Amino acid sequence: MAMILRIKAVKELTGLGRSSIYDKIKRNEFPPPISLGPRAVGWLVSDLDIWLNAQAASSPRHIAWRAAQSARCELKGQKSARKGSACA
Repeated sequence: MAMILRIKAVKELTGLGRSSIYDKIKRNEFPPPISLGPRAVGWLVSDLDIWLNAQAASSPRHIAWRAAQSARCELKGQKSARKGSACA
């Protein structure tokens, strides 16, 4: 079942403001909402997950952090993830 978020939850999830969200939609840089009724829209959580993962994948600081986490896990020799561990 698809989950849908309204604008307040989208703002909290992304850290973006309403105006920024709609500006990015106009520039095709953010997933568009789906119509829920005559005056209501929402966003599919799956679309937002894709967008957030793409943002992280293109962030140099996040890429460096991921590489450091992987190196740390290899040094520790951890093969299975513990709850709360960054090693997977």
